Amino acid sequence: MTTDERMRRLENELGRVRRHSRRLVAIGTVVLLLMGAVVWMGVTTATGDDDWEDDDSESDVYFRTVKARGIAVVDNKGKSRIVLAAPRGNAQLIMLDEAGTPRATLSVHEDNPALTLSGGKSGPVLVLRVDEHGPAIVMTDEKSNTIWQAPPPDDTPEEAEAGEE
Repeated sequence: MTTDERMRRLENELGRVRRHSRRLVAIGTVVLLLMGAVVWMGVTTATGDDDWEDDDSESDVYFRTVKARGIAVVDNKGKSRIVLAAPRGNAQLIMLDEAGTPRATLSVHEDNPALTLSGGKSGPVLVLRVDEHGPAIVMTDEKSNTIWQAPPPDDTPEEAEAGEE
């Protein structure tokens, strides 16, 4: 076989490989587009975004991106440091220390908001809350004994108004 024949044979082989390569690229592109369409349809169906234009609820506007029972933010060691959850319908934002102990909690329980700051597993606790009696601040010691409270336990809003007259 001469050099010219080898060159022609290599050129033919190269042409065949290029055509085959173009076909594979075209098929791969179509497959990726189809997979992307399937994923997109799955995401919009799972989140309900396919009918959002029909929903007039303003409260739902803020919750279209992610719906979950809880979200945890972890540190570089993989430990949860911030948890956003709604157990039993009570909204909570919990900040944890390195040991996993809740140190600060912002919560809403039965429409009553509260901020709880903790000194540790059995440390002192400060609670700022608003309930049906109005705002309150409670401080407890390591044994959960109330050491200070405002308004005082015997000073309900009705009694305070009666005392002003």
